[in-house]
Amino acid sequence: MDKRKIVEAIKVALEQTGKLAYQESQDSCPKDDGDLKSSGLMQNTSSEFVIKYTKEYAENVERGWAGGRVWTEGHMRRGGVFVKGHYKNQPHKEGVHFIENSLRKYFKEKSAGNKTAFQLNILEQLTEKCAPAKVTDEEV
Repeated sequence: MDKRKIVEAIKVALEQTGKLAYQESQDSCPKDDGDLKSSGLMQNTSSEFVIKYTKEYAENVERGWAGGRVWTEGHMRRGGVFVKGHYKNQPHKEGVHFIENSLRKYFKEKSAGNKTAFQLNILEQLTEKCAPAKVTDEEV
């Protein structure tokens, strides 16, 4: 087998499976106001695949929050009362793990034939790119 074809098959399988995982993360992303979901992006280079959400609170939503003191900026309440900036205690909050779960589904969990979706995609791409060409009657 040609090494370049194998590498190309793996790259295509990574991109295809990565797109599935990204779409899954988009579908399971919490949707309070849509800002977190719209900040999602998918980066694919020759050596890696990255699913990333750029909102500043994305990591806390994904991984959770240990709780603790958080600074709250001064603000105007309804009725015209100004509240000075102060620390506020925030409770522990469990993460949603919408990115981790989508990656696990396609790259770690085994399904048909005891293979992951990524492994099945690689096999499909290898078959497509490296299978010997069929000779038809017209070519003979």
